[in-house]
Amino acid sequence: MEGILLSHGRNYFSQDRPLQLFLEHLGFRHRGSLDELGSYVSTRMMPEAYYIDRYARPSLIKWSVRGEELNEVLVSSGHLRTLYDLLRFGVVAKALTGEADLMYHFVSGYVISDAGLFCSITLTMQTAYGLSKYGDDPTRSAYLPTSSGRRGRGWGPRSTRNSVRGATWEGSRRSPSVQRTGRGG
Repeated sequence: MEGILLSHGRNYFSQDRPLQLFLEHLGFRHRGSLDELGSYVSTRMMPEAYYIDRYARPSLIKWSVRGEELNEVLVSSGHLRTLYDLLRFGVVAKALTGEADLMYHFVSGYVISDAGLFCSITLTMQTAYGLSKYGDDPTRSAYLPTSSGRRGRGWGPRSTRNSVRGATWEGSRRSPSVQRTGRGG
């Protein structure tokens, strides 16, 4: 990818000098996992985004071959894996659990935004934040574990043999789901 992406191998967090100056001015301190995220973006995420943009764009599957309403989004397995990787970096969960403030989420978004995959994370964060603030206990326990992307104690994506439900839509029978297809495994 070095011949296609000039930023390959550059840390999107620590080597972004204007961002570092801005965060220094604000007194932002939460850096450890953002360094790892910045490295991940340049070495794994940008190449995957390049592939997604050219060969594996998500598509809405409205109807089944039997005429049943599906409302599913078909994405490549690499795209789905990338989204789950981002959730494991805590771009949603850290702000919800108190491990970091919302600034961590926004800085994470800035770091990953060049790849064009922050939209899904933003929607997941908005849903998770609303549920954590306004949802009752049964609703929070049903939806937040998956929305945050954490492992253990019920945190993390749930999957079935043929599909994976997106973090925002876990548990709803009539809501959109995400199916694996294409390259990557």
